[in-house]
Amino acid sequence: METPQVLQLDFDFVQEVRNEPKKPSKRDRKNFTFDLMDVLQSPVIVFPTAWQNALPSDLIECIKEARMIAAMKNEDMATVPELVAYIMPRTFESPMDHHWTNIYTYAGAEYMRTFKRSNKADQIAPQELTEYETSMMNNLRRWIYKKRREALKKQLK
Repeated sequence: METPQVLQLDFDFVQEVRNEPKKPSKRDRKNFTFDLMDVLQSPVIVFPTAWQNALPSDLIECIKEARMIAAMKNEDMATVPELVAYIMPRTFESPMDHHWTNIYTYAGAEYMRTFKRSNKADQIAPQELTEYETSMMNNLRRWIYKKRREALKKQLK
């Protein structure tokens, strides 16, 4: 059995596409305003312990900058400094299992590389996380983001 030959003809049809700017709706403007307030005014979510006020001031100062970068990238997750700020008080309470220790040291090293321009933490931190640890970290980051926005909504009411 012979295979049929297919001939495709190109008639050089050119479709003109106009990219007219879309006028933002009222809802889009409201979301933009809330997102901007979220970046600038949302509280820092920390693990509820007696040590929750023991966060370093330079870590807290980096959070707004990191939130702004994440907002420009349209990320719907908490930033790495927020993750470090959440886990840090938990580390003062009791030892964590190896998965959370890896996540904490990995996030701490990422924070140091990005905001402190230091590679000192690279000696002790894992270079990459397992797939399971990455999913745990991303789930926590999404949860922190959700709680942060809920807290801002409560403040605004």
